[in-house]
Amino acid sequence: MYADTQNDITRQVVRAAQLLLAYGAESDLVEEISQRLGQALGLASVELSISSNSLVLTSLVHGRCITTTRRIREHGINMTIVCELQRICLLAEKGLYGPNEVRKRLARIEPKTYPPSLVVFMIGLSCASFCHLFNGDLISCVITFFAAAVGMSVRLAIAKRHFNLLINFAVTAFVTSMLAQTGYVFELSETPKAAMAASVLMLVPWFSDDQCDIGYGERAYECRHFPLGPCDLVDRFFGHRDYDRDADRRDFPMMELLITLLHDAFFSAIPAVGFAMVFNVPKRFLPYCAIAGAIGHSSRTLMLQFGLPIEWATFAAAAIVGIITIGFGKRHLAPPLMYAVAAIIPMIPSTYAFNTVIALVQLTAQSQVSPELTAQVISNGLKTVFILGALAVGLAMPSLLYFRTRPVIQ
Repeated sequence: MYADTQNDITRQVVRAAQLLLAYGAESDLVEEISQRLGQALGLASVELSISSNSLVLTSLVHGRCITTTRRIREHGINMTIVCELQRICLLAEKGLYGPNEVRKRLARIEPKTYPPSLVVFMIGLSCASFCHLFNGDLISCVITFFAAAVGMSVRLAIAKRHFNLLINFAVTAFVTSMLAQTGYVFELSETPKAAMAASVLMLVPWFSDDQCDIGYGERAYECRHFPLGPCDLVDRFFGHRDYDRDADRRDFPMMELLITLLHDAFFSAIPAVGFAMVFNVPKRFLPYCAIAGAIGHSSRTLMLQFGLPIEWATFAAAAIVGIITIGFGKRHLAPPLMYAVAAIIPMIPSTYAFNTVIALVQLTAQSQVSPELTAQVISNGLKTVFILGALAVGLAMPSLLYFRTRPVIQ
């Protein structure tokens, strides 16, 4: 291979790596695709060094090394581009694409996004679904839909003009909170807190319907805990909970349980699809994001019904999502995280985080330390930490067991 040919192939490989990093691919995937693409095009080896805002790539052929550096500018998560680059790598490995075809294909790559109006509608619908799962009434769901939709519109408008992220966050939070408070101000709803908690959760893809009392119709079930859970120890110390586990159990008819699970799966699939569209997941993969989100959240609900602590139930449900998304990724030749990130959004405990922040604000406004507010801060804060840890470990566990010496894409 001549030096000019090596230079050309190195530029193509580093361009692919640059696009992957710019549009949200994980570093392991970037490294593997770059190495496989380079070897498919004739390079002996490809070595990468990735930092937060740059990458260094070195190619080796017949003892000759070429090193190039590129700066990374983040453009937001766009899984359509990630899938397109994976497909280019696979076609090159099969011998269908050579250096010229890869160059032309890379030049034609453009970010494809969903229409802003559709994204705004889906985010509003997602937050309204969570308000419903918060046991909010119809008026609260309507208020949540409009507050979240308007907030998302403001967020997209500010992001389009490239303002600082903190300014975007602050303005969007202010607008969304003001609209969500109409239930309080005008006494339109009997559950105004549900609208407040659900509408502001569109700010980041960190929201869920985790709370201690979740109602469906006239019945409600409690997220029951074993007496030695980490957060239960805090509650026992402050004397807030009755730990008679046998007295806490209730008869739950099989048909009512089935209806509850179907109800939970349906309203959990909506936000999974909504935020998958925010991540620009290709249209053909959206149903699979919905399936993974519905199975994960409903499986956690089922485990809660049998008395499993929410931390352990979240861990098991996240592991189930990880197993399912690995199967989807292998079948569709796509990264499993493309499905998993959208699927676990309904299980992220931002309700506990929301209650923690509210209790902290109330605590700072008082002249004396309140034991009740202190207990709320510690209990909700610990629950947030433990559930997030359960999500992270549970989701990563299947990948750690499955992807040992195998490539990320087959």
